[in-house]
Amino acid sequence: MNRSRAVLLVHGLGRTGRVMRPTAAYLEAKGFWTRIFSYPSLRLSVEEAAERLGVAIRVFASASAGAGAGPVHVVAHSLGSLVTRAYAQNQGPGLLGRVVLLAPPSHGSEVADHLARHPWFRLVYGPAGQELRTGPQGAAARLGPVDFPCGVLAGTKNNSLIPGRWLPSPHDGRVSVQGAPVEGMADFRQIPATHNGILKDPEAMALTALFLLTGSFGG
Repeated sequence: MNRSRAVLLVHGLGRTGRVMRPTAAYLEAKGFWTRIFSYPSLRLSVEEAAERLGVAIRVFASASAGAGAGPVHVVAHSLGSLVTRAYAQNQGPGLLGRVVLLAPPSHGSEVADHLARHPWFRLVYGPAGQELRTGPQGAAARLGPVDFPCGVLAGTKNNSLIPGRWLPSPHDGRVSVQGAPVEGMADFRQIPATHNGILKDPEAMALTALFLLTGSFGG
């Protein structure tokens, strides 16, 4: 295995590191050295999760340096993209290599806007759930342009009938395509995948590997 390309994978809200395993396995087969960052997303704020991510990146960078690796690349899904951006903004992108954001709520999600008014949503999804809102209440409003090589993949397939009514089309059932791009990104691509299905989508995996290798999704 070529361990000169280290990739840390970051999951989204209410998920565990398990959901990142298909992408991790694909990248391993392509010669990357992967680790999955798992965090209690239902209990932490975006800033708190970003602090923990910073520790994980430093530890992984140190371990991979011993194997002759360079900076740590990151593949982040959904809320994980905001956590990654918060890490880079607060602690600096010095250890970051290339970053792929999968279905990112780069400007928040209208679904969170509708659900955040309900007490059960606050109880179940915690502070980070509230921070997925659009507007000044959301974490996205506190994040500036990315200053690291960043590629964004947005899904266009919806299998969520009720949440889908709250989103401008096209969307993936949780995040709209128009809400996914982030200022400063190097490349952007839409693919026919749902919000969670993008984690197992063959095209998404291939494009992710391509960006980590080249800094582009290709022509």
